[in-house]
Amino acid sequence: MEQKLKRKHLEDYQQTLRNTTRSVQMEQAESRVSLTDRLLDKIIPAGYIKVTPKEISRGPSVTVQLYQPPDHQPSVDTNIINEISVEYEGIFLKKEDRKHLSLLVRKSEEDLLDPNERKRFKVMEVILRAKNGTSQVRKKANRWFNSHSSDLGRRQFLACSYL
Repeated sequence: MEQKLKRKHLEDYQQTLRNTTRSVQMEQAESRVSLTDRLLDKIIPAGYIKVTPKEISRGPSVTVQLYQPPDHQPSVDTNIINEISVEYEGIFLKKEDRKHLSLLVRKSEEDLLDPNERKRFKVMEVILRAKNGTSQVRKKANRWFNSHSSDLGRRQFLACSYL
């Protein structure tokens, strides 16, 4: 009796396995089938009309222009400054200093009539001495800054870089 049960159980198991493999094979076969017009005619009901897809209009091509910053046009003509000697009263005027301290090279203190312009000129001169002078000249310039900073105010010192 036990033998019959074992055999029946084994047969049931084999049958289940066969059914499972058949369903897996069917699914694999279905997934491999390509949808041809003939197959679609069999699947889809009669009266079905094929619709052709509309053409997609892409519109005019869009080109993005890169941002170009405006040309820098300083208020001071740099060509003139580059041609002028690079010394101011014995102190070498570096190329990066010419941009900010060009007033020293272009005009003399006597030519300036406006008192604010004269102060600005003096501040530029002292800044140049403090920046590029010898150690004694730098010490004198720093002393001048300490003694005159309250009279002139910080605006005169900071205005030198905004010519």
